[in-house]
Amino acid sequence: MNLSEFLDGTVAEKAYLAPVFGDVDCASISCLDISVNGLSLPAKSFAQTASATNADNTNEVNTFGTGVGSLSVPASYFSAGSYGQFDLSGTISAVGGETLTLRLYAGPTGNILISTVAIVLPASTTKGFVCSFQFINRVAGAAGVASISTACQYSQTRNADLVQSSADSYTLTVAGYATTTVNQFRLTSQFSAATATIIVNNLVLTV
Repeated sequence: MNLSEFLDGTVAEKAYLAPVFGDVDCASISCLDISVNGLSLPAKSFAQTASATNADNTNEVNTFGTGVGSLSVPASYFSAGSYGQFDLSGTISAVGGETLTLRLYAGPTGNILISTVAIVLPASTTKGFVCSFQFINRVAGAAGVASISTACQYSQTRNADLVQSSADSYTLTVAGYATTTVNQFRLTSQFSAATATIIVNNLVLTV
């Protein structure tokens, strides 16, 4: 659907949107966000269309595939209160006892927005996992001024009883993070032993 055609300010559209947005006089559309009377709505900016795998090694590996859209957010796009989410899901296999660390990077110099705790993996054979990173930009500006709050939640099923194992992390303010430069998002994974495999089948960045 072409939103620039849908939101053209007709009487019918005003009546449809009024319960949520009030009297809609105009709508502006960009490649990354939708704004109606000054209210910004999140829009998908990247959707992965090819799976990514990290298997049987202990190196930190980029773990995202090619897709539609962009993992890059323009300079000055984030302002105070801007928020977004980085969601991924797929399958994981482990002997049991290995640890998995997921890291989300942003910025032209690869600042770590958040790193999960070392997640101790249960014995699992091609079991499903989901992981969600949520971030809110608190203060806009250059490095040293900008502030961002980021949280992560990871969960998976395991062989023994299909009960979910989970882990979460939280961080506030990242050294070197800035909203005045392009922020390039990047996901990595790292195992403590070369006996585990993670396959990211779905990954979506929403800002």
